[in-house]
Amino acid sequence: MAQEPIRPNRAVSDHLHILVRRAIIGLAVWLLASVATLFSAQGHTALAVAVACAFILVVVVLACALLHIGVRGERVRGTGPTGDLVSLRDWLSGQFRIYQGSLSGKDAAIEIILPLAAVSLGMTLFGIILHFAAPGAA
Repeated sequence: MAQEPIRPNRAVSDHLHILVRRAIIGLAVWLLASVATLFSAQGHTALAVAVACAFILVVVVLACALLHIGVRGERVRGTGPTGDLVSLRDWLSGQFRIYQGSLSGKDAAIEIILPLAAVSLGMTLFGIILHFAAPGAA
């Protein structure tokens, strides 16, 4: 990935946009729902699924709490040009500051959301296939 120089007219941010955070929470809830419904069984498997769901639920609750705190802080600070929140279009076209330099906002959003989306979709498809391939399936 080529590093672009930071242009003065592009917004530089070091925090995620609220819609990116909400997408992460939504994908985690999707993963929780797919694991809980498609892999629920009797015995030791049900216990393992319950523990995995509990971990995912804790992550979702913590993410929601951090989202609420972060949005409140952004509204107080006024990260937008008029004191409002920055629009998603402006955030995606701007730069996202990371430890090694900066990325475009679009690349950062893709790199953050893509792994969780792949896991959520993969677990859903795996559960559907397992449901129909299991002995005595519909």
